[in-house]
Amino acid sequence: MSGSGSFWWDLSLPDDRPSLQFLSGEQYRRFETLQQAKRILPTVAAVGVVACIWTWRRDRT
Repeated sequence: MSGSGSFWWDLSLPDDRPSLQFLSGEQYRRFETLQQAKRILPTVAAVGVVACIWTWRRDRT
């Protein structure tokens, strides 16, 4: 931590030199999974509600 090269936000690195990765692969996959779930779960919930209502109405008649 003594020099600026030890921080991940050091912008002085040349483009051909690899920089430090902010998230590990496992953390990134977990983040992406949560983002996909936020998009998919409302649709799944709506389909489930419609299926429950349809089944309930079908059994009442």
